[in-house]
Amino acid sequence: MLSLIVILTAILSAVFIQQTASSVIASQSVSLTRIAKLFADRIAPSIAINDQIGIADTLNAINALDNVTGVWIATPEGKEIVRSGTPVAAGAVTTTRLDEFVGLMGPIFKQIIAEGVLSATVPVVRDKKVLANLTINVNTTAIRFELMRIAALAVALATLVGIIGTISAMALQTMITRPLHKL
Repeated sequence: MLSLIVILTAILSAVFIQQTASSVIASQSVSLTRIAKLFADRIAPSIAINDQIGIADTLNAINALDNVTGVWIATPEGKEIVRSGTPVAAGAVTTTRLDEFVGLMGPIFKQIIAEGVLSATVPVVRDKKVLANLTINVNTTAIRFELMRIAALAVALATLVGIIGTISAMALQTMITRPLHKL
């Protein structure tokens, strides 16, 4: 009985951590992608006419956002046009297909935990033509702390539930076996 309580508590804790972490990661990824799309729309006219001042102003506006560690623009083929901040690591994951990233073992989760960075790359489009790709990197220290807080809370709650379950099971066992011992 005790082992069943421990197993169920562990399973429920793992599910809670996974669901909450996935929700936090997906929310941050979607937000970053939306911000990147907004700035891609803003910078498209400047790229179309090669307006260096307009491009620089937009990059400065992006860099002014909280936790942004890097922003750059590259051609559709990947050749860097302009960069500000730390470049994306080789093979870094970007948030263009969230369906494959949600979950504790997904690439975004690993990138957030291992590298402390979340990236979003979106196309810069003008008149239905892809002019470039805009990439934004953000520091994920706050997300990592939130995930650690969630995990610690889940472990604490699981421990509490396990202790309460064990005490209840022992009390129930005593109530059931006491009459048998008297015989």
